Amino acid sequence: LGLIDLAFGGYKPFENFSYETIFDDRYIGVVRSGHPILKHQIKKSQINRWPHAYIAVTANTQRKDELYKSLGVTGLNNIVVREPYFLVAPLIVEKSNLILIMPEMGAKVMAQIIDVTLFDLPTQIRTFPFIQVWHKRRDGDKMHGWLRSQVKEICNKVDDFFKPVK
Repeated sequence: LGLIDLAFGGYKPFENFSYETIFDDRYIGVVRSGHPILKHQIKKSQINRWPHAYIAVTANTQRKDELYKSLGVTGLNNIVVREPYFLVAPLIVEKSNLILIMPEMGAKVMAQIIDVTLFDLPTQIRTFPFIQVWHKRRDGDKMHGWLRSQVKEICNKVDDFFKPVK
């Protein structure tokens, strides 16, 4: 215990931990640039027609399962690749006709590095918090508080990273 100063994620932690939202994120679609789905306005029926890559980091996939259901993607028929790593799944998508649904912030980073196109999903999607987590015994630790404030400040400026360079 005590070896990790901060952890990050999208789900509220266990009882003995404190957490703070550092930004809100949402799910978006990711396909290879030139994917046939991009030729027309993207509709739910089109998303359901194509095979999917699915990022499953934990067993708790309730939020993502709700999203897939709202898109009409039901069952496992459309999911042909299950990948636990956010950095690997877009690399697979870049070289295939798979559709990937992932958090926007990570997708924007990957789109700066590899040849993928991002698109808004044709359904109502709720945002979700991306949080930093620490053990409660660190609540009063001034240096740890400073570290958390630096992380939050950097994350609040992350939009600057995605602005085009002039």
